Amino acid sequence: MKKTILFVLLLMISWPAFAEVKLPALFSDNMVLQQDFNAPVWGWADPGEKVSVKGSWQLLGGSSTTADKRGKWMVKIKTPKASGPFSLTVRGKNIVYSGPLYNSMKKEDNKIRIFFDHVGSGLVAMGEPVSHLTIAGEDQNFVKADSEVENNTLVVYSPEVKGPLAVRYAWSNTAVPNLFNFEGLPASPFRTAAPCLAGGYSVPDI
Repeated sequence: MKKTILFVLLLMISWPAFAEVKLPALFSDNMVLQQDFNAPVWGWADPGEKVSVKGSWQLLGGSSTTADKRGKWMVKIKTPKASGPFSLTVRGKNIVYSGPLYNSMKKEDNKIRIFFDHVGSGLVAMGEPVSHLTIAGEDQNFVKADSEVENNTLVVYSPEVKGPLAVRYAWSNTAVPNLFNFEGLPASPFRTAAPCLAGGYSVPDI
């Protein structure tokens, strides 16, 4: 008998009252989807409006479609194997529909600068400092990190790590993230990639 394993998909989805893209109530925080499965995602939008759906586990691509003449739309998105937490972003018209999403990192001496998509009107920590933030060097030993919000980026550092290579944010099932954009939408958990000694890149283990 084939065993079905479920994973938790943390949906960081929100939209203003005037937004046309809508999802059914079952798409909510901490919903559970089957792993390794073409999961349907559907909702409503303006007729003819293009809608795209992307999971944080997808490095490239995602799924997109166009709402029919009744405003209905549906896509299927391939879920990963059991792991997480994850986020799901639904895009419609040019509105602030998502919290900050990790884009890239840049080393600056003994600090790492994190760049985000969907910062909206700016980044803000609800109850400074930014919580559940860790940093590691070549040994990939993650320690608690300090940070500063600077020009819609997050500068991360720790006096314990002199050659930082990787950062994690809210990378725990029990984390309560406190980094948001000014529209009140939370940043999704993320981890950066760290260069490995033999060349190339490796993603730190959970």
